[in-house]
Amino acid sequence: SSDPVALELAWFVYPEYRKSPRGIELLDGYEEWAKLVGCKASQFSLLASVDPEDTDVSKLFKMRGFKHTEQMFQRSY
Repeated sequence: SSDPVALELAWFVYPEYRKSPRGIELLDGYEEWAKLVGCKASQFSLLASVDPEDTDVSKLFKMRGFKHTEQMFQRSY
């Protein structure tokens, strides 16, 4: 599809705020911005060390209607 997609590569919430509304507020603001600039979807990356099926952030994304769809590849020089 040629529809614009918002792609977030580095999303971080300090540990002391992870059980507070801050993460949800950050996600709300991001999605609001993405829609405002015309994006039709949002994608977020997870570190390879994060289990996409069993973490608080995964539960948050699933609760908000996100689906785990793919992994990323990276090459460093």
